[in-house]
Amino acid sequence: MNLKEVPATREALRAFTETYEAQHFRFTESNQRIADSTVRIVEGWFPSFLSPVVKPVFAALINDSLRQAFGYKRPAGWFSALVEGALWLRKWPLRWLTFKPYPTLIKNSHYRSYPSGIPAIEALGPDPLLRQMKSQPAKPEEHFEP
Repeated sequence: MNLKEVPATREALRAFTETYEAQHFRFTESNQRIADSTVRIVEGWFPSFLSPVVKPVFAALINDSLRQAFGYKRPAGWFSALVEGALWLRKWPLRWLTFKPYPTLIKNSHYRSYPSGIPAIEALGPDPLLRQMKSQPAKPEEHFEP
């Protein structure tokens, strides 16, 4: 994102973010394609009869500037309130009835793909790329390019 001089305080970061969004968030067809693809992925997580509500729920959960950049319409106020209320209600039984530790954090999570723990990011990747990285260690100020 080429962000430089990111502010140190929460208030300064909020002002910085609002200025950045005002200058750079715009509707483009590519934004909408990415958003629509994300919605299609989420639709696959639910039974097909819920597919029609995924996009409106998604639109209700994102902020106005992002919604505009994606080309999505703002849902009715009652719908957004219903979604937020449903999520608020959902958190209570999950907090007490789940088998996962609460809150769920990376440090207290288990991944079936990595039974001995999450590997370092440097250890992930296709084998040829890993061999190339091992044979040519990058200096801290250099970036690896395949």
